[in-house]
Amino acid sequence: MAKSNFGALISSGLVAAIAFIIAEFLLEGAVGLFGFNEAAIFREMYPDYRFEGVTFQFLNILQLVVFMIFTMWLYTALTPRFGAGPTCALVASFVMWFMYLVFATNFARLGVLPMNIAVASVLFNLVEIPLAVLVGSSVYDAANKSAQEA
Repeated sequence: MAKSNFGALISSGLVAAIAFIIAEFLLEGAVGLFGFNEAAIFREMYPDYRFEGVTFQFLNILQLVVFMIFTMWLYTALTPRFGAGPTCALVASFVMWFMYLVFATNFARLGVLPMNIAVASVLFNLVEIPLAVLVGSSVYDAANKSAQEA
């Protein structure tokens, strides 16, 4: 059983997180042009909670980086079964999207997350997660290939 290249795993997770941020900025920014504003809805629901600040943003980014590193680890774990490449990346991204779907559904059911935001978020992530994992997997495969050649 081949071991994962730890450096490639971390760097591909970071690249996947950056790709996710770019996709989210473009996708949700485009949807924002039609008047859908998650921040305004959350401020209305939770007027006393602060959704801004350095700590809040740092924790958001940290959570995303950990999520993407774990997703890239899942990609490396699934590689022996599906082979390296887009098919394995899409399987890993669907597994992580499904986990997100479960949590978003639970938060919507509990009333923590409004249903319109939950549905929009799940649909956005159906596009954002696979794009990010495809980019991250290509970085991982390239780094792993160069490490094996050396």
